[in-house]
Amino acid sequence: MRTIWERNRDKEIGSRVRKMRTQANVTQSELARRMGRSLRTIQKYEDGSIAMTVSTMERVAHVLKGEPMDLLGYPRTVLLQRVQEWVEEWDKGEQRD
Repeated sequence: MRTIWERNRDKEIGSRVRKMRTQANVTQSELARRMGRSLRTIQKYEDGSIAMTVSTMERVAHVLKGEPMDLLGYPRTVLLQRVQEWVEEWDKGEQRD
């Protein structure tokens, strides 16, 4: 049984799938066809009633020409900023040694 946190997370991811799909001007039926899944499965992904595996999120993002991290709520720009911050922190530590 999924926890409340897991259900909420799946709904948020589903909402991002829907947003990415509509921005790509792709119907649920077309996404289902491209992924080899049923229309009902795509509907369940989007409403959060079933969880997607990481490989499924990668496939959805690929088909819709998006980034998998966007589905998780971590836009590429935020990730790049965090990596830059980590590199800067690491550089500061190296300079002290």
